[in-house]
Amino acid sequence: MKIKQARILFLQNLSDIGRSPNTIKSYDTDLDQFLFFLNKHQLSEIQIDDLTYPLISQFFHEHTSHLAISSQKRKRTVLKRFLKFCYQKKLCNTKVWELVDVVYQKNSQGPKEVLSSDEIQKIFEILNQDIERKIQNLNQTFAPTQRELHQLYVLFRNRLLIYILLFTGCRAYEAVSIQKGNVKLTTNTLGIIAKGNKYNEVPIHIQLKYAFFEYENGIQLLQQAGYQCIDSPWLFPSIKNPQNHISTRTLYDFMLELSTHLHRKIHAHLFRHTFASYSIASGMNIRTLASIISHANPSITLSIYTHEINAKQKQEEIQKLVF
Repeated sequence: MKIKQARILFLQNLSDIGRSPNTIKSYDTDLDQFLFFLNKHQLSEIQIDDLTYPLISQFFHEHTSHLAISSQKRKRTVLKRFLKFCYQKKLCNTKVWELVDVVYQKNSQGPKEVLSSDEIQKIFEILNQDIERKIQNLNQTFAPTQRELHQLYVLFRNRLLIYILLFTGCRAYEAVSIQKGNVKLTTNTLGIIAKGNKYNEVPIHIQLKYAFFEYENGIQLLQQAGYQCIDSPWLFPSIKNPQNHISTRTLYDFMLELSTHLHRKIHAHLFRHTFASYSIASGMNIRTLASIISHANPSITLSIYTHEINAKQKQEEIQKLVF
């Protein structure tokens, strides 16, 4: 079978077995790059069985050698899984996937970059000041417009987003796609749709609970001022399409604004690392942490945060030293 035909079946299979849209899009992008390489070398009609090691090696040399090791590993893994799928589903006769070598890398990374306590405090100071300033301006306006009220709504929304990212360690897509029905303040649990469309119920920290109350108070304030709230099942609905949630791009743009205020790069995953690192420092069990941040296996958590874990263990053990 031709590669471009097998690619369609592979992506459909990912959808059938419940892989997330983001995962499928990522696989599609990486395979599209491989097809682009084949087209450039006039091999767009090549059969899977006709792939050779020199050809695959040339692709990785031309398109991935300049990338970070983690990106190289991902692209090799995607192509290897695709070719293995082709063999297992009898779309080809040879084990072409064995031609793709994996990248081995020793863990030489230091601790993950995290936000300091001062930076966290500054972020909330900025958000709270923006909200207070906007409310004061609206109080001085006889009849605020929907646009002005919506600007205040965005400030309330963004503050709650930061609380969710910081106190759950969830991923960007998981934060923007929370459904209202999965916010259960009576049982202090928050339902998150994690990677692979897996439902993960995480505990709500007391400060996050207060943040939800503040958000509800803000919404009531807006409604009293005449704001037309969007009727949607999503906690953070899209303005253009209320039946969908805001995009990760919206969250990304908000992170750019914070970056300007803090004079450093701020991104959603930084809050995830901050949550995990502070949890380890406070003595949280690794298995519990892995469950909260939706890692399929605690070994993943151990591999990502091994530096922080080792540092804490070293501190504990050194205190046992007696001369």
